[in-house]
Amino acid sequence: MTIETFKLDNGEELKIDTSSHEYQDSLQAGKEIGLRNDDSVFFARNLEYARQTAFKVQYSQLKLLNGGLLPIDTSIPEGAETDSYEIQDSTGEAKIIANFADDINKVEITGKEVINKIKSIGDSYDYSYQDTKADQMRGGVGSSILNRKAMTAREAIDKKLESMLAFGDTAFGVKGFFNADFVPNTAVSGSAWASKTSAQILDDVKKAIDDQVDLTKGMETPDTMIVDYTNFSLIMKKELDTTNYSGMTILKYIEANYGLKIVDMAQIKNKFTGNSNAFILYKNDRTKLEGVIPSRLQAHAPQAKNLVTTNILTARCGGTRVYYPYSVSINYGI
Repeated sequence: MTIETFKLDNGEELKIDTSSHEYQDSLQAGKEIGLRNDDSVFFARNLEYARQTAFKVQYSQLKLLNGGLLPIDTSIPEGAETDSYEIQDSTGEAKIIANFADDINKVEITGKEVINKIKSIGDSYDYSYQDTKADQMRGGVGSSILNRKAMTAREAIDKKLESMLAFGDTAFGVKGFFNADFVPNTAVSGSAWASKTSAQILDDVKKAIDDQVDLTKGMETPDTMIVDYTNFSLIMKKELDTTNYSGMTILKYIEANYGLKIVDMAQIKNKFTGNSNAFILYKNDRTKLEGVIPSRLQAHAPQAKNLVTTNILTARCGGTRVYYPYSVSINYGI
């Protein structure tokens, strides 16, 4: 390993292992599109800077992937093609026993196997002979159009990962958080929240929590609620009556009295049954559910053709496992 530090025109320092296969591949690609030695070094440094920048960025608006709303499992081998797991329920109960008892009740875990496909996703960006020359005139490594291309490619990868964690891709045999098998999917009564009173909206949430607790005999209680941004904004502003609720907003009352963390997700707008909106109640706990990402991001060696290199980014995703479907409650029609 040979680490070299380069001072960039923008004041940053770029550390590169110039003996690595990635850097050597970039040098070779620069030569293959017609760049001379010094120019190919500039080309390779620019690619490395773009890669390092793309790997560092985190898009906070992608809340399943980066916002802590979903535990993520990255332990599956990158080469795996499927991910199988069992959706769980427990049977049996404990009882009082006598000394030397031989009829002690057994507790079993029953479940049905679910198989999700794991799929590769990818995109690419070009960096050409002419781009390199233009970047040298523009101000050197760190001020390149290449950085914007790499960041755009990275953002597209992350958006697809977020989409697959949320809704999978059923055409390819992948299920996500919000369409996982056997998760209760219930219509709220009456009209959408925009035309309901504060008390009616609160009743919808109360009923959903009560139903989840009753269905699981108290074994599942939510700690998180996800809702689309429009309805999040509504409950954040809409106040309950002053007589019974001291004029608290719906959101503050639910958080204070039910211990829920309420989070908005703009990406789920109109994504549920009948193109409706929904609120989702669940326990944010990896024993209940987790996203499957065997490969978060991989930058491949540049592929040279004529005067252009194509730079490919890939990731792999298997959607979301929901081990205990009744720990999640989807309530649509709001």
